[in-house]
Amino acid sequence: MNPDSMTEQEIEELARRTLDESVESLDAATLSRLNQARQQALKARPEPLWHRIWLPTATAGFAALALAIALPLLNPADPEPTQDLPGAMDDSYLSASQNPELLEDLDLMLWLVDTEDHAS
Repeated sequence: MNPDSMTEQEIEELARRTLDESVESLDAATLSRLNQARQQALKARPEPLWHRIWLPTATAGFAALALAIALPLLNPADPEPTQDLPGAMDDSYLSASQNPELLEDLDLMLWLVDTEDHAS
């Protein structure tokens, strides 16, 4: 075959076949040395830029985001200070005026608070 009359694809196929045939004829010691050299070359190459810079930055960002979401859920805000019961009952009394059953319950609660205040 004349290399000048071959297409690029035919040249690639011929080179591939020739390399495959030469690898098949190598002994085990040579194959082992080639593999070791390949492993050393892979270890020596630098990590891509995004592994060195962006991956740690993104990890820190996601950790901060997770903390920002989780901390309010784990530590709820301090509850509002409890108001004295009659003052708190006034607000409830106004909202309960639409429902007569709730209104009766609130009347009972107010009577109990007054009774406790007089007893002490």
